[in-house]
Amino acid sequence: MIECSNEFVYYKRKNRKKTIKRFFPILVILSLIFLSICYYKKVVVSNLYDVCVEKAHAISVSCINNSILNSFSEPIDYYDLIKVEKNSNGDIVMISSNSQKLNQVSRKLTENARIKLEEETKKGIKLPFLAFSGISILSGYGKEVNFKALTVENVTCDFVGKFNSVGINQTLHGIYVDIKSEIVLQFPLDKKLKTFSTNVLLSETVLIGKVPEVYLSGSILS
Repeated sequence: MIECSNEFVYYKRKNRKKTIKRFFPILVILSLIFLSICYYKKVVVSNLYDVCVEKAHAISVSCINNSILNSFSEPIDYYDLIKVEKNSNGDIVMISSNSQKLNQVSRKLTENARIKLEEETKKGIKLPFLAFSGISILSGYGKEVNFKALTVENVTCDFVGKFNSVGINQTLHGIYVDIKSEIVLQFPLDKKLKTFSTNVLLSETVLIGKVPEVYLSGSILS
């Protein structure tokens, strides 16, 4: 049996303390890095996301409205989109959509909206510097910086018809276009996808005659 002297035990404990002291600063630095990453992902990104969503929504609405206004030199005629058939008594017996015309309008709107959105998102968005602090009450303060965090993922277009009674055998039928834009909010170490929807009246008319219930409760544009 080998007995350890008091001197050996003393030096062994002394070396262990030196090892702990040597690695303690590294452990502290690693802990600070880990906490910083957690704070960034949980607090800073969350705060930036809220601010960026508000900015992105404003850009989306503006670009889509402009694309609708600039896509057509003249207002769209309701009867270019919808065909209405009546019987000899003046009652409406059939309402159908012009699929070819609707597809043309859809392609033009989505293409123009996408081009406009890509142009605007490439410019970046202006954010107050303290928005990067993660403190929501300070998000509106500080010098503005250009933050290029938005990219357009997809743009889609759908048509919605709405019927509203405006008198005896008089029905207002409006054709609305619903344009959805999918925008990616890109942050360091994280990204999120947000969908924005803008609903705009495209054309409308008052239909004279009794409209069958099947059209009032259904959709002729799907």
